[in-house]
Amino acid sequence: PLAPAGSRRAHPHPPPPPRRPRRAGARPKSPCVDSCALDDLEPERGVGALLGGTQIAVFRLADGTVRAVQQRDPYSGANVMSRGLVGTHRVTLDDGTERDVDTVTTPMLKQVWDVDTGEVLDAGGKDRRPLAVFAAEVRDGRVLVADVATLGLIHISEPTSPRQSSDAVWCEHK
Repeated sequence: PLAPAGSRRAHPHPPPPPRRPRRAGARPKSPCVDSCALDDLEPERGVGALLGGTQIAVFRLADGTVRAVQQRDPYSGANVMSRGLVGTHRVTLDDGTERDVDTVTTPMLKQVWDVDTGEVLDAGGKDRRPLAVFAAEVRDGRVLVADVATLGLIHISEPTSPRQSSDAVWCEHK
């Protein structure tokens, strides 16, 4: 039901916690959640994981590094990104130089995203819809994923880790 005109209704979600000030040149960090063992992931394959109430896709790249993005395909709406094709895509930078970026291609409609930035590289003739990206890293053979998206459109208003900030593990953003 709608609130009467002029009345105030409490916002259903608490405001996000204040951000910690950063040292100049320091990379931002977010609390991390232990997702799985690195050995549980096949190279160049993805797995679905639940991060609090958010579905994510975690990928192990050929070089042993890991990436995490939202599980929901922005075009089809299906939770299938972990089944996408992992690869590389050559991009041309503003200065004319070329470089290869790590990518994931949705299994549904074949759009391609940069897994580091969430930027859509090939929208297949459709509007450009980015992926939310979560900082991810490997420590002591465990895959750690930041509990909030660092890029893209998803915003998780509350940390999903049950840990208190004083004993939290922190992931560095790229």
